[in-house]
Amino acid sequence: MTKIIEFFINGKNFYDIGGFYDEFEKVFLKNYPKEFKFGRNLDALDDILYLDEKEKKYKWVIVWKKFDKSRSELPKDFLRNILEIIRKHKNIKFKMED
Repeated sequence: MTKIIEFFINGKNFYDIGGFYDEFEKVFLKNYPKEFKFGRNLDALDDILYLDEKEKKYKWVIVWKKFDKSRSELPKDFLRNILEIIRKHKNIKFKMED
């Protein structure tokens, strides 16, 4: 049976690209050893989201709280690229909340 894991990104915790990467790292890598380094770029973000896709042990749900705040503060191209990366992963369901 496939286990569902929820991740919550909170837009109130950041206002720029660096802050987004801090939030992403805090949410997605909290169970990794401190030696694990996240590249803080879109390719590295894609790699993290791809980690379980081959094994299909988990379905991920990403809930982005305060999404409208992020939409108004992050560069449009950056946000569009993040959403495209998330949506291409078949094991991930994406939700926006405010």
